[in-house]
Amino acid sequence: VGVTAQGSPTLVLKGTTVEFHDADTNVWYKATFTLREDTNPKQLEAVVTDCPFPNYVGKTSHGIYKIEDGKLTFAANEPGNAAVPASFDAKGARYFVFTRQ
Repeated sequence: VGVTAQGSPTLVLKGTTVEFHDADTNVWYKATFTLREDTNPKQLEAVVTDCPFPNYVGKTSHGIYKIEDGKLTFAANEPGNAAVPASFDAKGARYFVFTRQ
């Protein structure tokens, strides 16, 4: 089951902070993140610092990522879910591919 949305999500990284805006402008997150490069796939943890969903603020989202051919691919679970996605197409994880601009 897929969803098609107008617009494109954006991701802005600055130091150890990230700001994500979904294609749905009502969905956005600000977070601080750490990377684990000693795993395969590489992992990230993002602690939500601000978003329109109060129950997510302060929660951690666990994900995996790869950087290949100028693209950042990542999959992450809902904030508060302690599991790391097993793969980029893991059930329940959101999956994104970003190209640097």
